[in-house]
Amino acid sequence: MRTIIKLLGTIIIMLLFLNNSNAQKTGWIKEEGRSCFISENEEKRIWFDNEINFNEYGVGIAEKNDKLAFVNSSGQIVSDWFDYISSYTDGVASVIKRNEKYENAYVNKKGEIISDWYKNIDTFSDGLGRVILENGEYSYVDTTGKLIFSEDHSLERYFGDLLLVHKPFVKKHPNNTAIIDKKGVLKTDWFFSIECHISDRHVQIGPYKISNYINEGDDTTPHFKRKFGFMDQNFEIISNCQFDDASYFNKKNLAIITKDNKSACINISGIQQGNWYDEINIDDLNNDIKRVRQNGKYGYIDENCELIIPPQYDYAEEFMEVSSASDYEGMQNTNNSPTNNQKDKMIAKVKKDGDEFFINTKGVCVKWCP
Repeated sequence: MRTIIKLLGTIIIMLLFLNNSNAQKTGWIKEEGRSCFISENEEKRIWFDNEINFNEYGVGIAEKNDKLAFVNSSGQIVSDWFDYISSYTDGVASVIKRNEKYENAYVNKKGEIISDWYKNIDTFSDGLGRVILENGEYSYVDTTGKLIFSEDHSLERYFGDLLLVHKPFVKKHPNNTAIIDKKGVLKTDWFFSIECHISDRHVQIGPYKISNYINEGDDTTPHFKRKFGFMDQNFEIISNCQFDDASYFNKKNLAIITKDNKSACINISGIQQGNWYDEINIDDLNNDIKRVRQNGKYGYIDENCELIIPPQYDYAEEFMEVSSASDYEGMQNTNNSPTNNQKDKMIAKVKKDGDEFFINTKGVCVKWCP
């Protein structure tokens, strides 16, 4: 009896040992840069050409014969085989299947295709991925793979969380540009153009400059003319599209506008600053002193667009800074030395009655005086 019990115990131990041995052989092993999944009872061994690491969903990327696919922790291939799989950004990766008409798409961390197939796509950035549509235009999809705006509209990244959307151009309705947010919500009306001045640090300076084509004819004989206006950073209109031309706003929150062959300055509230002139030189926008032309003569206005030197010169250049004491040599009406006041260091070359000479910011001749 004792012998029988002892024999039964030995058999049980052997069975447990064999069972444990089989259990240990089920799963993944890594060897010399490769990965292998061993099925139960070693019925099947699947070798892949890379070491597979699994994400939080139990999915990894497997390589075999220069192709890539997604595999789960049970050794099952859960996707097609691709020529390329990118790294993940914002929980989304891109895949490529070459020799297809549309060979690019996005996948989630489960290895599931979440977007349509496109001609080309970019890596995700700030929750958006850029795609090229069938018509060759650009658009964007969100992290679910959904286009954030209509597929017949093109999109371009503006800055921050804003995008410019362009609808197909129609000659009778040329105003086809607006701003949307990352969710595809329209933030503005439709204009022909929306522009803004961006600093080197990618910060918006001043309001948006907008333009529309205004029909100055009728439905039978339309005559569209481009007009400019301004919109603040909250997308509220400062000035309707009424100007023939307009600059950006400068750091002093002033812009130069042109209307009916006259020029003036406006502030950030759309209020005119100073007088109307035949021309305000737009190249001087960021200068503290700007050239103006009136009745064929040139003068100067200050940073507030107030007249400081009346128009009287046949020709005038912009003011430039005299940077060292040696540059003052030969000057008159000066103490021959630079001062701490920047305006005292500035001179401009002008011409009057056939004579060329230099003046200071008060209009007084300081060099080559006639």
